[in-house]
Amino acid sequence: QPIKKEVPGFMKKCLLLALSFLMVLSVFACNGSPKWTEEEPTYTTDREFTIGMWVGVPNSINEYDPETGEVVAGSQKRISDEDFLKYYRDIAESGINLAYPGYGESSQDYNTRALNAAKEVGIKQLISDPTVTALLMNDMLSEEQIIAQVREAAAYYIDHEAFAGLMIRDEPAFNEIGNYQAAKEIFDKVFPGKYFYINLLPVIASVSAIGDNYTNYIKEYDTKIGTDFVSYDHYPLMNNGKTDYVINNFLYNMDLVKRAAPEREMWTFLQSIGFNSNRELRGVEDATFQMYSFLAFGGLGIQWFCYWSPPAFDGATHFQEGMIARDGSRTATYDYVKAANLELRSFENIYLNFDWQGVMTHIGSKNTTGGENEAFGFLKKTELKSHERISKISTEQDTLIGVFKDGENRDGFMVVNYTAPEQKLTNKVELTFADCARAIVVKNGVKELVTAREVTEDGEKRGLISFEMQPGEGYFVIPLK
Repeated sequence: QPIKKEVPGFMKKCLLLALSFLMVLSVFACNGSPKWTEEEPTYTTDREFTIGMWVGVPNSINEYDPETGEVVAGSQKRISDEDFLKYYRDIAESGINLAYPGYGESSQDYNTRALNAAKEVGIKQLISDPTVTALLMNDMLSEEQIIAQVREAAAYYIDHEAFAGLMIRDEPAFNEIGNYQAAKEIFDKVFPGKYFYINLLPVIASVSAIGDNYTNYIKEYDTKIGTDFVSYDHYPLMNNGKTDYVINNFLYNMDLVKRAAPEREMWTFLQSIGFNSNRELRGVEDATFQMYSFLAFGGLGIQWFCYWSPPAFDGATHFQEGMIARDGSRTATYDYVKAANLELRSFENIYLNFDWQGVMTHIGSKNTTGGENEAFGFLKKTELKSHERISKISTEQDTLIGVFKDGENRDGFMVVNYTAPEQKLTNKVELTFADCARAIVVKNGVKELVTAREVTEDGEKRGLISFEMQPGEGYFVIPLK
């Protein structure tokens, strides 16, 4: 009997609680609060973003003559196997997954050490092998003879687990590219799936080197060599003695490469060393500014110039120190680049699910250049003028916005505070989206689910997402219905 008396009361309480909850939801709905119609997506990938570097770990630590750049006689000290492996752990720890050979290193002894160390720490290794490169370029032997001799010369690494490919050439001129076409065809037969690595010149190279049309230079490479990626270098952080600045055609180079070879992955070198009039990195923001600008253009391969420091003078260029000093110690730059790399690694599972559609630019209300951003001016002919998902953009500082879509037709936007990092300018950003109740916002590599503020524009309900960006920052925004 007691049980029968308590059940109706308990059920009544449950019913009242349920009705109260429904009434609360009804009030929220009437007041215009967001109503979720789209579940938060889960992004996974079996790919990994490529992060490489120029000038890897050397066989020996050397002292260099500051005037000639030559190794001081008797100063060479071979790095022990234990320390060599430790240096490779530093590479992997920094977020780099594709190691490059040390300065001038190409011997079998060195290549074997590098490949074994790379395997041990779980990364891949590019190597230099002048003998194999010369064979691939030989036009006196038959293809069958070349293949046989290449396989013999490369026998010690051809099946190595860490072997990623061969360094073939850096910065060929336009009229030299065709010379590598036959070599690439033979290479693919001997090393299927490996990198036939060539790095191209930037848009600022001389006309005598790239011709009078940079797009044609890239297309010449794409047509005749046709690797899975197009790699080039262009370094933005400059110092003219009075005012630090970012070169205006930094973004333009990305735009030209992306549009000239749309089916290829775009790789670039970013600056991690001071040389000549290019300044050193002074903070993490110098690294992330470059990185996020590149990601806004859908880049898929970042290479840092340089990892280990080259000689202070190589006969043409005066170098400061990169991520690792000439004595083998870590520099502050190592920490800056590592922070940027790991930030990228933390959301690559999201980024790699999106395909690039184009870029938009927006001049901030507190623009300090006195008018149009010259870097944006190079993009006027190709940038997207509007986007159906964005009804309004409001920013305090000049802002670069990469436009993306995932496999389910969901929009994504890489928003970059495009101000020179040393200016220390924060950027208040407001993006008003159609059909947006909330958004995924990846800030400094950390994913947040943000509720949109409902606003009315032209009689339509829209969702506003706002945030404040620090110098060098980039946020990836995915609006959800």
